[in-house]
Amino acid sequence: MRIGPYKFDHWELAGSLGDLGVLLPLMIALITINGLNPVAVFLAVGLTYIVTGLYYRLPMPVQPMKAMSALAIGLGLGKETIAAGGLLMGVLLLLLSFPGILTPLSKLFSRPIIRGIQLSVGLILIKRALGFISVDGWSSIIMGGGGLIVLFLLRDNRRLPISLLVIGFGVVIGFFTLRGGGKGNIDVGSLLLSFPSLKHFQMAFLLLVIPQLPLTIGNALMAARETAHQYFPEQARRVTLPALSRGMGLANLLAGFTGGMPLCHGSGGLTAHYRFGARTGGANIIIGSLFLLGSIFFARPLLRLFLLLPLPILAALLFYVGFQHCLLIRGLKKGTDLFLALLIGSVAILSRNLAIGFGVGIVVQYLVSKRRQKKSDICNLPSLKEKTRP
Repeated sequence: MRIGPYKFDHWELAGSLGDLGVLLPLMIALITINGLNPVAVFLAVGLTYIVTGLYYRLPMPVQPMKAMSALAIGLGLGKETIAAGGLLMGVLLLLLSFPGILTPLSKLFSRPIIRGIQLSVGLILIKRALGFISVDGWSSIIMGGGGLIVLFLLRDNRRLPISLLVIGFGVVIGFFTLRGGGKGNIDVGSLLLSFPSLKHFQMAFLLLVIPQLPLTIGNALMAARETAHQYFPEQARRVTLPALSRGMGLANLLAGFTGGMPLCHGSGGLTAHYRFGARTGGANIIIGSLFLLGSIFFARPLLRLFLLLPLPILAALLFYVGFQHCLLIRGLKKGTDLFLALLIGSVAILSRNLAIGFGVGIVVQYLVSKRRQKKSDICNLPSLKEKTRP
C-alpha cells in the first residue's frame, strides 16, 4: 500500500526493525539500570520517529546518543543527570542549526578524534558489560558467554535483528529462573515535566555533553547527511545540516523535559534500515507507531519483560554493541591517526573520564598539526643558492 510518498508493505515493516539491534540494548539498559521512565522513553522515540519520517520521507533512524548512553550506563548516572544532558544537547543543537556555525566546528573534530571517542565509548560499554557478566559467578559467565556466541555467530543475519532473538531468549530464561536484572523501583506513572538542578547540569556538561558533541557533529549530522544523499540522491533534498540539527534539538528538549533518553540520527542506523528493505518514511511511521502504542498502552507489561532480562544477557548485548563501536577505528589508515585514536581511548579508560581523553586528543592533534606545518614551511624555504643567485 502507498499513501503519497510513504509505502506500507512487508519491506517497509522489515526495514523499520533494522536498527533495533542498537536501539534496544541501550534503551533497555537505560530503563533497567539507570531508572528512566519507559513511558517517557517510548514516547520520545515514537514521536521522533514519526515526525522524522513525515518530514524527510525517508527511513531516517532514531537512536540513543551513544556516548551519553554508554557513559550514563557505565558510570551509573541518575535520570536527573541524563535529563540535564538531553536538555543541554537540545539547546546546543538548536544553536548549531544557525548558518555558519557547523562548518568551523566540523574541522576541529577530525576523523581520528571522532574514532577515538567511539573507541572510548566501546571500551566503556565492554568494561561495564564484563562487570555484569560476572555478577553471579560461573552461571552468569556461561549465560553471558552463550549470548555472546549467538550474537557473533549470527551477526550477518539479514532477516531479523539478532538482538531481538537474544532478548527473547533472555526473557524466557528470566521467566523460568526468576533471574531478571535491573531496578525494581522504576516509575511507570504519568509523564511529569521536570527541570534538573544546577548540580545535575554541571555534571551532565562535563561527563556527557563534551564527549557527545563531536560524535553528534561527525556522525549524526555530517555522516548522516552524506549517507542519505548517497542512498537517495533525488529524494534527500530535505536532509540538510540545519534541518538535522534543528530536528535533533527539538527531540532532545522533549526527551529532557519528560525524562526520556537523549536521541540522535546516525549513518549506521540509516544503513541498517536501508539494508533490511526500508525505502520511504513509511518505515519510520510503522516503528514510531509501535513505540507510541507501547508508551500509551503497554509500558508496564514491557517494563516487566525488560526486568525479566537477566543481567548477563543484557551484558552480552552491551558487549556486542561496544565491540562493534571499537571496530570503527579500522577505518584509520595513517599511523598518527591511529595513535591519536588509541591515545584518546586509553586516557579515557585510565582516567574514567571521556572528556579528559577528548581534551588530550585535541591538544595532541594541535601539536601534531603545528609540527607538520613547521616542517612544511622549512621545506618551502628557498635554498641558499637561490637566494644568492644574481
